[in-house]
Amino acid sequence: MDSSEKRLIRQCKKQNKEALNTIYVKYEKFIYSICYNYTHSKEDALDLLQESFIKILKNIDRFDEDRPLLPWIKRITVNTCLNFKRKKKASVSLDQVMTEDGQTLKDAIASQFNLENYILFQDTSNIIHEEISKLEDKYRLPLILRHLHEMSYEEISKYTDIPLGTIKTNIYRGRKILKQNLETRGLWG
Repeated sequence: MDSSEKRLIRQCKKQNKEALNTIYVKYEKFIYSICYNYTHSKEDALDLLQESFIKILKNIDRFDEDRPLLPWIKRITVNTCLNFKRKKKASVSLDQVMTEDGQTLKDAIASQFNLENYILFQDTSNIIHEEISKLEDKYRLPLILRHLHEMSYEEISKYTDIPLGTIKTNIYRGRKILKQNLETRGLWG
């Protein structure tokens, strides 16, 4: 870390408004991009940006100025996003799920509406959502990012600040647990 960043951190620890504003301006886009990638909502991302920055300001006095600032900011931001996701729980949009012929599931249901099939789909979908929400965070979040947001393993590793090998392992184990739970409920097999 260069000496100018150390001075800036020291000034922030003294609650210098100009230094705090400099930190905000410098890292605002970085924090926002992480938040947006977790939420895919401008409003939620802006709320999480603000919440992350408040946490950064509240904890800056405990920050070790001999360490780089960016990973610390990233960890606070990712944890804020993970807490938000936990509260919101996983959900799947019918616009995101594609059928084999390239239609969204919503369009396929509308074009071939059959009440019995629709109810069966809703029940199945609800059970899948329920089982996904029961997964531990370390499995649920990577699965959602991989399959619903179509992020690569590398992107998931980057955004969660978790090693690539751990991400691959957690996705594998999460899929296995989800499959076993769905088999138990008669939806796989």
